[in-house]
Amino acid sequence: MGGVDAYRGSAWLDWWTNSSLRFSTEVTVVISTSEAGWEATGRLVEDDDLQGFEILRDLDPLFSLRFADDSTIPVTVFSLDNNGAGFTLREYRDEPEDD
Repeated sequence: MGGVDAYRGSAWLDWWTNSSLRFSTEVTVVISTSEAGWEATGRLVEDDDLQGFEILRDLDPLFSLRFADDSTIPVTVFSLDNNGAGFTLREYRDEPEDD
């Protein structure tokens, strides 16, 4: 995040099945720096996207977090809250994380 301590704003979570089929939903996110790199929480903007979001997350929690400038970060979606619209994100890594 290039020296920025926090970002709060809009972004999109994109889930791709192939080059022609994509699910995209607008989210609000709060990203802050941490010792491990960064931490993020978010919430869906449109409740109508919740059912599709939950189904796709259960199939594969890997999404692309896309910003207004079209930059992206591969992320894993964790910890849906009770109504499913709130979540935490971690940057996706090919190697398993030590917990």
